[in-house]
Amino acid sequence: MALSSSLVGGHRDHPALGIATFVGNLLLMALLSAAVRELVNRDYPLSEVLLFRYLFASGFFWIILLSTVGLAGLLTRRPFDHAIRSISGIFSLGLLYFRTPPQFLTPRLSS
Repeated sequence: MALSSSLVGGHRDHPALGIATFVGNLLLMALLSAAVRELVNRDYPLSEVLLFRYLFASGFFWIILLSTVGLAGLLTRRPFDHAIRSISGIFSLGLLYFRTPPQFLTPRLSS
């Protein structure tokens, strides 16, 4: 099913814009990594920092998705492949969570 959007239908190459957004993304990811490191060093639990990071990022995702192509942007021709990818991602995150020592997941008590 084709998406009816000017973003998909009217494709034009903009190499300078692509490079600028890539460099901007690198800078934002470095800033985010430094912020997460600083918050964890200030005794915020890692799980809480990651939860709010996810919620903040998903807000931008939904705003961009709904303002451009809408929910039709989530349609796929291979739902089974996407389900397998999602399940394997959730499974691997679960393994990482259970492998992580408890002192990194719970708040540290100052003495």
